[in-house]
Amino acid sequence: LEQQTVISEILRVISSSPTDTQPVFDAIVKSGVRLFGGMTVSLRLIKGNTIETVASTLPLHDTGGTNPVSLGDESMVSSRAILRREIVQVPDILAPESWVNERAKQRGRERGFRALINAPLLRENTAIGAIAVSRATPGPFSDKEIALLKTFADQAVIAIENVRLFNETKEALEQQTVISEILRVISSSPTDTQP
Repeated sequence: LEQQTVISEILRVISSSPTDTQPVFDAIVKSGVRLFGGMTVSLRLIKGNTIETVASTLPLHDTGGTNPVSLGDESMVSSRAILRREIVQVPDILAPESWVNERAKQRGRERGFRALINAPLLRENTAIGAIAVSRATPGPFSDKEIALLKTFADQAVIAIENVRLFNETKEALEQQTVISEILRVISSSPTDTQP
């Protein structure tokens, strides 16, 4: 019931924010902490050759601003999830056999998280970002948590697509209005090109 309530709330935010993704991103990360029992939840989007944080339960100034990460660095969990277009989890980031880079391990030590999971944001099988959940206790995330994280990722993509479609429609309407005005002027002055 709690999951359904949260999903319903996020869908409400999506429908009330057709021109702005930020309220949706903020609702997703805030809801994620409660449902996952996580320490932090963050949402990252691809910007050129990097991945940048656009929403986080940590204030962005505490995380170094947008905290850009190289898209090509598979030793970073978010990069790996995006490049492979699959859920990537690390049951214990500080385990000796952990494949993550030293930067990620250092952040885990500084912030006190051990387990980490990332789900890619997929639009037509193209990754456009990732959503991450971290928690203090080591161990894998359950199948139920993974399914819920996928739902959150899907909702973020829906919000991004809604804004994109809204802006495209608005732009097309503006173009049609301009063309219509020019055609009206042409038809009202058939012998004079100056208007």
